[in-house]
Amino acid sequence: MRVISCLVIVLSVTATYSAHGFTRSDRNGMEAMAQCGAESQAGMHACLVRLQTESVRSLSSAEREAAKALGDWDEDTRFVQLAREKLMRSSRAFEQYRESQCDFAASLGGGAISNAIELRRLACRVALNKARAAQLESIAAELPAR
Repeated sequence: MRVISCLVIVLSVTATYSAHGFTRSDRNGMEAMAQCGAESQAGMHACLVRLQTESVRSLSSAEREAAKALGDWDEDTRFVQLAREKLMRSSRAFEQYRESQCDFAASLGGGAISNAIELRRLACRVALNKARAAQLESIAAELPAR
């Protein structure tokens, strides 16, 4: 019965994401749900918490690498400092966006049980953290170094 209820959660979340035309990064949340979908609900929750923790570590690493790349950037010091400030501001804004967006994504669970809604929230956080980390890694890789 647990496997069936987990499958129903995964399918309903997938249908919602597909119907609303979410981007590739949003579908990564569905990949996280699918990756953890063979577990019981408690196991699925633990799996998503683990993936979220990993995605937070990855994002933190990408933020550090972006800051380092800015320090090595072949540009005037004042522009480097400005970019660093903007990176910090952008990171804070991203955290606020992620929480609001994932609250919204969770609300799309409608009348689902609270555990299912929390699974949606966790999957969303995984997806957005991964997307943000990839974005920062790409930016850092493109900056010409001194």
